[in-house]
Amino acid sequence: MGYTTFFIILAVLYILYKAGLYKLFELAGLEGWKSIIPLYNLIVLTDFVEKPMWWKILVFVPYINIIIWGALMIEFLRGFKKATFWPMALTLAVPFFCLPYLGFVEKPKWQISPKEARDLKKKKKNRDWAESIVFAVFAVTVMKWGVLGAFTIPTSSMENTLLTGDYLFVSKLHYGVRTPETPLQIPLTHKRLGPIKSYSTLLQLPPIQIPGFKEVERNDIVVFNWPRDLNEDGDLLPVDMKEYYVKRCVAIAGDTLEIREAELFINGKPAFKPEDMQHTHIIKTNGKISRETLDELGINIEELQALNSYTYVTNISDDVAAKLEANPNVDEVKKHIEQENQGNARIFPSYYSNKWNQDWYGPLVIPKKEMTIKLTEENLYTYGHTIADYEKLKDVEFNKNGLFINGNKVEEYTFKQDYYFMMGDNRHNSLDSRFWGFVPADHIMGYPLFIHWSKNPNKPISRGYRLDRIGLIDHRE
Repeated sequence: MGYTTFFIILAVLYILYKAGLYKLFELAGLEGWKSIIPLYNLIVLTDFVEKPMWWKILVFVPYINIIIWGALMIEFLRGFKKATFWPMALTLAVPFFCLPYLGFVEKPKWQISPKEARDLKKKKKNRDWAESIVFAVFAVTVMKWGVLGAFTIPTSSMENTLLTGDYLFVSKLHYGVRTPETPLQIPLTHKRLGPIKSYSTLLQLPPIQIPGFKEVERNDIVVFNWPRDLNEDGDLLPVDMKEYYVKRCVAIAGDTLEIREAELFINGKPAFKPEDMQHTHIIKTNGKISRETLDELGINIEELQALNSYTYVTNISDDVAAKLEANPNVDEVKKHIEQENQGNARIFPSYYSNKWNQDWYGPLVIPKKEMTIKLTEENLYTYGHTIADYEKLKDVEFNKNGLFINGNKVEEYTFKQDYYFMMGDNRHNSLDSRFWGFVPADHIMGYPLFIHWSKNPNKPISRGYRLDRIGLIDHRE
C-alpha cells in the first residue's frame, strides 16, 4: 500500500468517524457541529459528562489526550446505556465503524446522565469489570505505543553499562513516535503470545514518523528493531515486528568508522570510551580464584571459560583486569585482540575478499540521507544489501553482478534515509553492526531513560536483587 492510497483510506475513515460522532452528539442533545472541531469536541464532552477541569488541560497534552479521548468515549456510551464490553471495545478499536453504526443504524436514545449512570453502577453488588479491562488495555496500549516502553536486558552485550536482568523504561518521545506498520496485533504483545504468532500481515500500513525532540547522537544508548530479523520463510519481518535490541550508537549518518587493534575511531579521531567497556581477556593463574572475588569484581560467572586448569577467558573492563592482575593467585591478565587481515566470514559485509574482523574493521562510511555513492566492485556488498532491504524500493534486485532497480543496473545511488552503526559496550561479546550492518532511521524505537528494577539471573531470588542499579541511565558514563 502506497502513501497516497493510505492517506485516502485514512481520510475516508476519519470522515466516517466524524459523521458517527456528529450523529451521536445530536442524539444526546448537543449541537452536531461541535463534534467536528478537533480538541474542542473533547472540551465539550468533558463538560457534558461532568469531568473535572484538569481533564480539559490534558486534552492538549500529546498522546495523553488519546487516553482522555478513550475515557470520554466510554462516559459518552454510558449515557446511551451502551457501556458494555463489545460497544466499548469496538468504539476504542474501530471508532470509524462503530460510531456510524450506533448513530445511523441503532440510533440509541440518550437515557441517563453519566453521573447518574456512575451512581447506579456503584450500587450494584456484582461489579462489571468489562469497562475496567477495556480501558486499561486501551490506555496501556496507547502509552506503550506513543510514550513509554518497557524493555529487559536479555544478554551481556552492554555490560557493564547495562547488565543482564536490568529492567528499563524507554522513552518513545525522544526520537519521535513511529505509527504502527502492522495494526492487526493482539494488544500488549510483541511478535508472539507464548508459542503463537500474535500478529497478522494481512494489513500493512506505511509507517509515519512523528518528530521527536532530539536526534540520535553519537554515544547515545538506543533501543531499536533488529534489522535482520527474519520470519519462518527467511524474509525480513515488518519493522515493528522485529526484535528489540539495545546498543550504543557509535557512529551516525555520514561518519567514517574504523577499528584498529580493538580501538574505535570516528572520522579519524579516537572515539568515546564507556567507563566500563569490556573486552576479552586471557587470565593465567597459579591457584584458585574464589567466587567471592569474582562477584566483588563484577565478573560474570556465566562468561568465564576454562581453557585448562590455570587459564581462563572472560570479558572484563581494563579497570577490572588491573584489579584482577593484582590478585596473588593471578600471574597475568592479557587483552585478546584478533590478528590484522584475519577475516571473519560472519563480519558485515561478509563477502569472500573481506579481511575485516571485530578488532580490525573499516574504514566504513555510514550512509546519510541524500548522500550519493558510486557503486563499485569494492563497495557493492557493503551497500547493496542495505539499499535492497531497507530503502523501500518496489522492484529491486541485488546479486554479484550489481544492483538493479526496475530492471536497470544502477551505477550510483542516493540514499532515502539516515543510517547508524551500533555496538555493544561488551565489545567482544556483542552481535552488533559489525556482524549485521547498519541500522536504518526507521528502525529506531526509543531512548532508555530509567532502570526501574534489576535482578541478577544467575543468583537465587533471595540474593539476586540489585537495588543500587535503580535510577536514571547515564548515556555518557
